[in-house]
Amino acid sequence: MTTVDGRTSLARHADFVKLWIGQSLSLLGAQITLVALPVIAVVLLDATPAQVGLLGMLARLPLLLFLFVGVWVDRLRRRPLLISTDVGRAALFAALPLLWAADVLTLHWLYLIVSLSTLMFVVFTVAHQAYLPSLVGRPQLVEANSKLQMSESVAQLMGPSLGGLLVSAASAVLVVLFGAAGLVASAIAVLLIRTTERPPPESGPRQSMLPAIARGVGFVWRHPVLRPGALQLAVFFSFATAVEVLLFLYLVRDLHLPAGWYGVILAIGGAGALIGASVAPRLVRRFGVGPSLTWSVLLRGLVLVPVPLAMGGRWSAAAMVGVAQFAYGACVQVSIAGQAAIRQAATPDDMQGRTVATFRTLSLALAPFAALGAGLLAEAVGLRAAIAVAVGGTTLAVVPLLLSSVPRMRELPTPPESPEKGGQP
Repeated sequence: MTTVDGRTSLARHADFVKLWIGQSLSLLGAQITLVALPVIAVVLLDATPAQVGLLGMLARLPLLLFLFVGVWVDRLRRRPLLISTDVGRAALFAALPLLWAADVLTLHWLYLIVSLSTLMFVVFTVAHQAYLPSLVGRPQLVEANSKLQMSESVAQLMGPSLGGLLVSAASAVLVVLFGAAGLVASAIAVLLIRTTERPPPESGPRQSMLPAIARGVGFVWRHPVLRPGALQLAVFFSFATAVEVLLFLYLVRDLHLPAGWYGVILAIGGAGALIGASVAPRLVRRFGVGPSLTWSVLLRGLVLVPVPLAMGGRWSAAAMVGVAQFAYGACVQVSIAGQAAIRQAATPDDMQGRTVATFRTLSLALAPFAALGAGLLAEAVGLRAAIAVAVGGTTLAVVPLLLSSVPRMRELPTPPESPEKGGQP
């Protein structure tokens, strides 16, 4: 089995298939666990709203460490990090039913477990993105990222509904074992990979943490292709966060849809994401990586226009929002696969970790403020108008790309010589 351009499909790449299967099981388990953890806090441990808010904050606090983790990942082999963080998260989740059985599970234990698991997730995410180019090679990064995004789409489609069914049929502390099992499967799959990973560079004096971070951020900012990609993600996630925060209230209060329809509409978006991830490699081969990314980023915002315009009866309004979510999910996955492939291809191997971390930090840094701003704007002008502003903002993400060479880029870029000459990260 070969691709259109003659390369062997990654479906026949044994080591990538191992990584892909393991990641798929891990993602599905994670989505199930996301349903179980709030149930444990609220139903089993009788958490107050303030305590639930604290849990949410602690679950996101380690995300601020992406830049530091990026430097650390660039100094170590990535495959052992993948295995150890999978095993570590599995052990943390498996501890929950043990603590419950011993009648010692408290919110303080839950705070600790959630915080540590998020920290390990940050390490895993950076190491995983940095490891992929050395496993499959740069020419097949679009296909690799598309397949991984397809798994994430399936997990987002199936995980929450499956988690809801399991929580209703069993204790939530037992349901987290599905997440632990997925992580163990992922660790075993990575352990079975036989492709030799290149060791980190050993020569030259090692930089301290802050200068190493500065080099990573500076590399992204000075790169003519990476800078516009990072900026488009920062703009997009800021406004997309606002849409996500307001969507449930908008559906229930303005469109008067039943609360249960929110999950159905999200599932429709997951179906669109699955389609988008599956067609991304073909679009790149047909139109080129730059045009495919640029058009998907533009359409990603435009297809949401029907959301603030939804009107009429319950079914017609739901149909407008559902169709928009389906198209949005597809465009998002095409853009993610293309952007990830460009980032990985343009980055020297010893800078992969910091480049991932820089992109993640820019994507997430403004999201908390965007969420707060969305709520304040909705209070001032109403939900429909606030969502219209947020949707309009998502279309602005294409501007950094249009002002760069990305729209004319047919092939993946090649990495420059590493800026680390004269000092290790």
